[in-house]
Amino acid sequence: MKLKISSLVALASISLLCGCLSSPRVLTQGGASMVEPHIPKANDAKQVVGVQLAGHLPSEGMNMEQNYSIGGNVSYRYHIDPSLPFFVSAAVGGFYGEAEFACQEDCDSRLVKTAWSALEDKSMDYFSFQQRLRAGVEFGKGVVLGGLALGVQFNENFGDWEDARQNLVEVNAVRGNEDSWGVNFHWNVFLGFRLGSYGTIMLEDGMIYAFELDADDKIDMFLHTLYVTYVHPTGFFGGVAKGEDGLSLSVGKTFAF
Repeated sequence: MKLKISSLVALASISLLCGCLSSPRVLTQGGASMVEPHIPKANDAKQVVGVQLAGHLPSEGMNMEQNYSIGGNVSYRYHIDPSLPFFVSAAVGGFYGEAEFACQEDCDSRLVKTAWSALEDKSMDYFSFQQRLRAGVEFGKGVVLGGLALGVQFNENFGDWEDARQNLVEVNAVRGNEDSWGVNFHWNVFLGFRLGSYGTIMLEDGMIYAFELDADDKIDMFLHTLYVTYVHPTGFFGGVAKGEDGLSLSVGKTFAF
């Protein structure tokens, strides 16, 4: 489903009447942080492989409403020496879903509200793929652990929702990446609490620096995803994440060797 040219022209023609249309951002779906929580390593393990399923719940994101999505990812983490905190990691994932455009910024212009109402409640599908490369450190062998990782995240996006988003960007109705793919800097900080035989609770903030957005609005280019994850001693884990693209749940299993 592609937006009609007449609708796009109408959006562009009134975009200067109110900040509601001059400032909204609409990212590619894959531009948000991949839902891949940090799982603590086993004491003597050099390698950790994680397999995860994740799904978005109906929720609001950045000027959009996520109807649903389902997908997963596979990650690999390598510790050069288990006695040292350093590691490198890679992950690949993909998901399919449906979403709607929804301007969530206050605006008193009736024309702008009318223009957005033509887009709202139109559910469109999308496909997104993500890849991530990082290097980081994990400290702590007692009750408390913590660390951080830095790297890059790539994404490729397809489907009717993505076609419509690109059309909106082309007529300056919204801000975002002009292409269906992107690469962003990514880093995350994490803090965990080991509960003995009951497992581990992890708190994490994953951050994307989306540098393809408007350079005049740099403070809004840092996009956060907050994670709360429970890790069972057997390696099974599950959690919830809240990011720019809404709320998601995930379950998975790690294998250490």
